[in-house]
Amino acid sequence: MSVCGIDGLLVYLIPLVPIVARLAVVARFSAQMRELPTEEEQDRDAHRTLIIAFAGFSFTGVVALVVLESAVRQNLKFAVFFLLISFLVYLSALNLQAYKADRWQGELGTALSDTGSLCLVCALISLLLTSGFGGAFAIGASALAGGVWLLDEILRLRFDWMYLAAEESVKPKEGGSAGEEEGGQKEGGQKV
Repeated sequence: MSVCGIDGLLVYLIPLVPIVARLAVVARFSAQMRELPTEEEQDRDAHRTLIIAFAGFSFTGVVALVVLESAVRQNLKFAVFFLLISFLVYLSALNLQAYKADRWQGELGTALSDTGSLCLVCALISLLLTSGFGGAFAIGASALAGGVWLLDEILRLRFDWMYLAAEESVKPKEGGSAGEEEGGQKEGGQKV
């Protein structure tokens, strides 16, 4: 498979899509990214549980395809690539859960998880397109898989954007009165 005259270069850049999307969120809400997220926002245990399951699935898929490729004599390099990237980014997201303290680290963890799920979908699409299934089925199933992932990604980015924008609008702007700002003084000299 050749894309733009370079052996699949654009295919290898696909995992960057969720990372670039989350970077846009981080850049837009950079002041909030330095804040400590609430325990509810961190929800480390739930994130770890999901990430471990998907990392295991990705690892198993990579190993199975590497072993299977020689037996079926099909070119599975894109599927192996996507599953390998999926495993590595899920592993990175899992490690990040241990020490995420600022909101930007949570966004990075989300970007890594999104990249892992995109790579799982891309591996599936790659397998469908190189399989013996009919062209209409392979293309339809690929479009469905990619569409479901894309819709979910767009909705989650939109909800995150709306949440951060709403949070930003209720926080006092810099230059407000000392009693409104974080670290300001209440009556009697107590810290807020």
